[in-house]
Amino acid sequence: MELKWIRKNIDYLDRQIAEKLAQRMDLMTKVAESKASTGTDITDPGREQEVLENVARVAGVDHEEYVCDIYKTIMEVSKAYQDKLINEGK
Repeated sequence: MELKWIRKNIDYLDRQIAEKLAQRMDLMTKVAESKASTGTDITDPGREQEVLENVARVAGVDHEEYVCDIYKTIMEVSKAYQDKLINEGK
């Protein structure tokens, strides 16, 4: 397979991933609002474990470790964003 074609496909996937991540961050606004109104902690270890288990299943055995590492970062950034939103609202 030609490297140029492979990279073109990666670029396409990267655009899709970026769009989905932006949508995910938009939902974090609603999550932050809910947590702020109920006094719920930003960190929810049970939910984080659930997310990791779900993405590990989707990723499959060959990619599980790496996809979970990426999602750990996504969740850390999401929590930082929620914290920012909640603290700005005070």
